[in-house]
Parts: sequence; structure tokens; C-alpha cells
Amino acid sequence: MDGVTVAGLIFIFDQLVKCNIITPLIAAEKLEKLLQNNKRLPKREIEERLLKWKK
Repeated sequence: MDGVTVAGLIFIFDQLVKCNIITPLIAAEKLEKLLQNNKRLPKREIEERLLKWKK
């Protein structure tokens, strides 16, 4: 509405990995911890990233 872009947690992690700020493995580890502590996160989308980033 006011030109403000809103991004979620998964988008932030995607950008951190894409910009080489954190490695995919570290991103996967942190997402796993977040998933353990926050049951409201989109589990399917996180699991997709975990599979991709743990290769």
C-alpha cells in the first residue's frame, strides 16, 4: 500500500544464501533450529530448502 516490501523468514534465508552471506549448510542448520522452536513456520517449504542446502 505504501510501497513497503514485506518478506518472510524463508525469503531472508534465500537471500542470505544467494548473496553468499551464509553457506547453504549453515542456513539449513539454522532453519532446523527455527523449525524446532516455531511450529507455525511453513514446514513443507523449509523441508524443501533443507534438502537443497544439505547436498
